[in-house]
Amino acid sequence: TTNAIQPGTPPQSGQTVFGLFSSPLSNQLGWLLPIGLLLLIPIIMFSLPRSVYGKLNKLVKHLRHDELASQSFLWGGWLIITLIIFGSANATHTHPYYLVAASAPLSAVIGIGISSLWKAVRIDSRSAWFLVAILVTGLVIQIYGARNSVSEIAIIGSLVLASIGLLVFANGIRQDVAKAPLTSYGLLIGISVFLIVPFFTALGSDGRLVGPPRPPQPSSLSPVNPPLARDPGIENRIIEYLKWEIDPSTNDILLATQRARDAAPFILADVNTVAIGGFSGRDPIFDVDQFVEFADVKNVGFFLIGNLGPDGLGSMGQPPTCKPATPPPSMNSFPSNWLNLPECQSGQNPFPDQGQVSQLPLNLAIGRGRGPVNTGPGEISETIRTTWVDVSGLASLPAGTLYKNPNRH
Repeated sequence: TTNAIQPGTPPQSGQTVFGLFSSPLSNQLGWLLPIGLLLLIPIIMFSLPRSVYGKLNKLVKHLRHDELASQSFLWGGWLIITLIIFGSANATHTHPYYLVAASAPLSAVIGIGISSLWKAVRIDSRSAWFLVAILVTGLVIQIYGARNSVSEIAIIGSLVLASIGLLVFANGIRQDVAKAPLTSYGLLIGISVFLIVPFFTALGSDGRLVGPPRPPQPSSLSPVNPPLARDPGIENRIIEYLKWEIDPSTNDILLATQRARDAAPFILADVNTVAIGGFSGRDPIFDVDQFVEFADVKNVGFFLIGNLGPDGLGSMGQPPTCKPATPPPSMNSFPSNWLNLPECQSGQNPFPDQGQVSQLPLNLAIGRGRGPVNTGPGEISETIRTTWVDVSGLASLPAGTLYKNPNRH
């Protein structure tokens, strides 16, 4: 047995649940989140009688037999846990659309809260002011969070419509909430106010009504290694070489890549592959020492450096035009994609220049190129380049692309 490796992602300072209320996450969820959180207060008040406070047995019994209480506990707990997890996770700030996971519990909490509070309002008009306070507070937080994302027209429109709704609702409260139709109209107007900011945001870039849309901004997440163009035969060449080198039936990890996208075609081909950098290749799952230990424990065979994404700029290399007279040391024969090639003449390079991606001559006696073509800031990639063996040429790839673990056992 071996000691389990527990690679961890260090927390990023300043990322807390309060980050959900600030840019850029506020545009995803912050416009409705305050209402949901504030409505948890009346939900607790109306679904849990005072007799269960501080008494766990009575609380559990009440949750089992009271439908409103059990539903409130389920949806409210789901919402709180979701917000804590996504508010603190690094990935949420990288991929804000993950917050769609909170849409179901947030919608349920708002529905339960407004329904419960409206029932209380029709019994006691004074409860209506609590509903007003929640709507006003939620609107203020929404406008504050979206102040840099929408035009002044959206903000002014929200304030004007909110003022009208507040006056109508207040007049209904003064008369009789249960009988005055103005109360319902005021509530409808008040709720509609919360759709103005999202509507203007959806119109176009930053909710502007006039002027051309802003040009797309360059992504802040540049790949760890420069992209290389996808060739339909690239994966097949790599897979063929890997299975020629290592028994594919082994439980060892044959290949490690930087990004999940690069690992996908090999996983689909039943090649044991792991992406050490997560989806984007930038997730700090391993440090250098952890990866070295991981490679030893899991007996990782090869490491693929460089992107195989469709947005590449260069060529991944073409099959060799000839083969040397003898294979490199530790090889009994050449891979199958070399078998039918003519032998190289004296001084002939089996890998002619490929254009945008320089195919440097390989010293096939040791299986190394004269230097990596693909460079990247990752410390693990640099460690691979300096300590593993570059076997890119044997798989018909540019130098500095595929590395073999010299310590594999």
